[in-house]
Amino acid sequence: MFAKIRWRKAKFYLCSIVASMLATPGVADSNGMRVEQVKTAFVLNIARFVEWPSVANQPKPSSQLAICLQHANPMFESMLAISGETISERPITINPISHFNNLTTCQIVLIAESELTKFQAEVATELNQPILTILDMTESNQANSARSNILVTLVRKGARIGFEINLEKARGVNLRLSSELLKLATIVKEGG
Repeated sequence: MFAKIRWRKAKFYLCSIVASMLATPGVADSNGMRVEQVKTAFVLNIARFVEWPSVANQPKPSSQLAICLQHANPMFESMLAISGETISERPITINPISHFNNLTTCQIVLIAESELTKFQAEVATELNQPILTILDMTESNQANSARSNILVTLVRKGARIGFEINLEKARGVNLRLSSELLKLATIVKEGG
């Protein structure tokens, strides 16, 4: 058991380091798809360190883990590459959505910065479901970007990509985040 935890921890650190190195401006700007692949690796690794309640959208631990995003999201094509990967014995499915107002079949929702206004308009009330919402703000220089209903924000940290977590909100929707994940994140609160 401990060896498995240590391997997962080492694997996450290794993937984070490799992803950060690949995200340098010279490399990232030469191939836009590579940046999206790096962000996809972040999403995959973050999801590996999240525990959903067993009574969540999927009652069986072995059921699918649905990642929902709009087809116009720049990460859509790179996310398709991880379809079928498994997290805690749950196969990942990539589900295209056209609106954010019905997320009941999603465990993870990816939101591009350009979709944030639409997301906030369509999800006008608090999300009280165990849905991991991830906002991609890597094209912006905004830090401490905690927003309503956003649990994780991918951000640019100089030439690297990092992430912020609204831990209070995650706990409020009954998602358990690994302490190993929290060590790598910047913890933010609602309202900055």
